[in-house]
Amino acid sequence: MEMTSVRLSEASRCTVTTGKSELLSRPLGQDGMTVCFPIRLRRVHGHIPVEDARRVRDMRHLVRARLCLCDLDDMADDVELIVSELITNAIQHSHGTRVTMTFRLVSEVLRLTVRDDTRRRPRIQRPRDEAENGRGLFLVRQIAEQHWGSWGISPDGTITWCALPIRRR
Repeated sequence: MEMTSVRLSEASRCTVTTGKSELLSRPLGQDGMTVCFPIRLRRVHGHIPVEDARRVRDMRHLVRARLCLCDLDDMADDVELIVSELITNAIQHSHGTRVTMTFRLVSEVLRLTVRDDTRRRPRIQRPRDEAENGRGLFLVRQIAEQHWGSWGISPDGTITWCALPIRRR
């Protein structure tokens, strides 16, 4: 079993180690980071390679570590779920070879953006009860609304974002 480890340095630089590969995030001042990672080019509805699927876990761990560093541990569960859904959608539906996630704390708002190379606007699905997928954006919307936040998609469809007011203990 491969382990993911996250190291946070004083300069707000995070190193994510996932067995064989290492990703380095770029700090955005003290209150943000951007992580860009490659994904394999896939055919429509093709199988997601294991190394791409692991990126979802890596980004969840990275965001949790960053939230803990910013003393926002109480937001971690919901933010992890949002990151999981946005990164999964980007990997699953992208027709490109990279995904970029940005995490920013601005004016007491946590803003997450995920960019891929797909120029098709994602939409909230209405899956059947027995369906195993299709609920990702629905969950993102529900969590955002529950926290008096918002979410959206850029006009060209390449960015999906979520903004949540920061809850301090």
